[in-house]
Amino acid sequence: MNTENYPPDSHLSPNAPEHPVPEGDSNVIDTDYVIGQDNMTAGWMGLKVDLHSQVFVWSSVVILFFVAITLSFPDAMGQLFNDTRSLLTNSLSWAFMLSTNLFVILAIVLIFSPLSRVRLGGTEARPDFGYLGWFAMLFAAGMGVGLMFYCVAEPLTYFGDLRSGTAGPLGEQLTSADEARSLSMATSIFHWGLHSWATYAIVSLALALFAFNKGLPLTSLVGIVLVMVFFITSSDSGSLVIDSITSGGKVSSPKTQRVFWVVIEGAIAIALLLGGGLTALQAAVLITGLPFMFVVLISGYSAYQGLRSEPRI
Repeated sequence: MNTENYPPDSHLSPNAPEHPVPEGDSNVIDTDYVIGQDNMTAGWMGLKVDLHSQVFVWSSVVILFFVAITLSFPDAMGQLFNDTRSLLTNSLSWAFMLSTNLFVILAIVLIFSPLSRVRLGGTEARPDFGYLGWFAMLFAAGMGVGLMFYCVAEPLTYFGDLRSGTAGPLGEQLTSADEARSLSMATSIFHWGLHSWATYAIVSLALALFAFNKGLPLTSLVGIVLVMVFFITSSDSGSLVIDSITSGGKVSSPKTQRVFWVVIEGAIAIALLLGGGLTALQAAVLITGLPFMFVVLISGYSAYQGLRSEPRI
């Protein structure tokens, strides 16, 4: 096996397909960084890797340590997950709800303000796919199957819990059918309606703006946080995103790396189930949701400031 750092050669420059330059006017941030400059490459028995040395190593170490400690001490970790879940739901529910409301407000402001005239990719950029293609990818990437199942299962589960006296959403315990029905639907709509779409939109807007208008790749710290967050929240599409982040922003890295992340995701799911069952999985989602809340808040502020400096069509 041979491992070496990439030289900053021409195929890694901002003009390469890995990082297309904006089309038309755009306020590009001047930087000496080129995609892949901190990457390491290796090959063994026909398998190749192309990885960002810091993001991949630190993310992998943290994740593998988490898997190992959970499998080694399942009872203790299960109790820790339960306690953490109770702490977050009892003490920080207001923070999650407030932040998602802020994301909706920001999304609406951006839609109806002059900033909506900023075009991603430059003033002359054109989309690669039409509306039909984008909507197909949007729902096929994970939201579709979730809506098909949870649009029925989630409100019915909440309704059954509330009617039986079990603590439902936000720890509420209701016996009135009308109150239980209203709260069950309100919670499901909160999870799958404007609030979730606004959160996705703010994150994707910030990433796209700074990558395709400003010419900046992900930084190492943000990359590590996002890798660990995406691990708990998705698999297939998440593996693609994780692979791009851990390869220094590249979009055409070896498939071996994506397979690696898929396998590790499965190992994490097994570790969580053995270390506390479904409660552990729920706790893991909440735990990763806390730092992600701050990531999205920072992304929203950064996107707003970045859009203000961009030329408009």
